[in-house]
Amino acid sequence: MQWISSDEQSYRGGSANAESMKLIDRDGNVLLAFTKDAAAAFVAAITGALSTSGAMAPTSIVLPSATTTLANEQQIVALTTAITANSTTTTAPAGSIGVTSHATGVGKLFQSDGAKWQFAGVA
Repeated sequence: MQWISSDEQSYRGGSANAESMKLIDRDGNVLLAFTKDAAAAFVAAITGALSTSGAMAPTSIVLPSATTTLANEQQIVALTTAITANSTTTTAPAGSIGVTSHATGVGKLFQSDGAKWQFAGVA
C-alpha cells in the first residue's frame, strides 16, 4: 500500500488549492481518500467494505467539523443552538441528521426535510 499526497490547482473550477491524500493498494485501487477543499472542509471517503479480524476495542471518532457531508451529499450536523421540531430552519439537505447539545432539543434526533428540522421517525 502507498500513501500519495497531492495539491490540486483549480479545485472545483476555482483557483484555490485543495489537498488530498489517498491510500492505494498494489493494484492501484484507491481504498481511502482524505480531501480538504479551499474552504477547509474535510472529507474522508472509504471505498469498499471494512473488515477486521481478531479482538477490536471500541473507539470513538471525533469529527473535525460540526457538519460532516456523506458520500450521498446528506449531512450529519452537530449544533449547540436550540432545535425545535418543525420550527428551526436548516440548509442541510433532506434526510440529513442533526443533534444539539442545547437544552432545547438535547437527547433528540432530528432529520432535515430540506427546510426545517423534524423529529426523526422510524419507518
